[in-house]
Amino acid sequence: MLAHLSASSDQDVAGTARASLAEMPSRIVMAFASNESASPDLLSKLTRATNDSFLLEALIRNRALTDDAVADLARVAEPAVQEIIVINQARIIRAPAILDALLENPLLTPDARRRALETREEFFDKKERARRALADLIEFQEPDLIDAPIDAIADLLEQAEKEGDAVGPAAPPPPQIIDEKEQSIWAKIQTMTVAQKVLLAFRGDKTTRLILVRERNKMVCAGAIRNPRMTEGEVESIAGMRNVEEEVLRIIGMKREWMQKYPILCQIVRNPRAPIGVVLPLINRLTLRDLKGLKDDRNITDVVRQMAKKAYLAKSQKS
Repeated sequence: MLAHLSASSDQDVAGTARASLAEMPSRIVMAFASNESASPDLLSKLTRATNDSFLLEALIRNRALTDDAVADLARVAEPAVQEIIVINQARIIRAPAILDALLENPLLTPDARRRALETREEFFDKKERARRALADLIEFQEPDLIDAPIDAIADLLEQAEKEGDAVGPAAPPPPQIIDEKEQSIWAKIQTMTVAQKVLLAFRGDKTTRLILVRERNKMVCAGAIRNPRMTEGEVESIAGMRNVEEEVLRIIGMKREWMQKYPILCQIVRNPRAPIGVVLPLINRLTLRDLKGLKDDRNITDVVRQMAKKAYLAKSQKS
């Protein structure tokens, strides 16, 4: 009732209500301010009826208080309350208008302004730049992946965000650039951040993903091999590449669907860059003919060659 009366147009009534509210035991008022079942309208009125920073903090943390009410508070908040608002990133991400309102506050402290601008850069400006960068490359993306969910690369994007806006190490140019499309996409990739490359790798068309799968950054090449449109033919070709990161070969070797295809399996086993832990369990699945070639192959590691020899002798005796 006091929260309601404090918003009265009658200044005497409003002033008396605020004074009575200030005199109430704090535990009673705090219980109301923290009550998520309370009326959002009355909670909003309470934000305008008090200057108590502890009470306002409880209100801001109360999910029943609307984001619009927090934005209104942000425009006039005192320094102690500004800090509470700017560190509540969950609300700001949900309602960016809160950040805009805080930056309009004439009482905003330099420290709160710095944190507000850092939050805007981290959660909004970076993503907007990434969106614009990818929008310029729509022609190099699979049409049905442009707006597809990115849950499959959420871990990669999280790691990439930690690297900031630094441009990642570039992929080597295609061995033979046969058309303008390859030249164009390769040139544009050189200016992209790691996060942008990861997104493009996951959404890119065949030409794009085959360029990015050879990227030196493990997050980028992993994004490319996770591309939902990656075909078995592409995987077989990638599995035999000697200029891809081990992470790519590990992902291929750990995917059961691909390892059921014998040509892909053979390429992984023969690739000296493939992780030993991935290769060894696959050796026994090779045919006698392929085992014979593998045991004499000087381009692979001694461990793989010895295991191939052992498997070859065992299968020869059975046959």
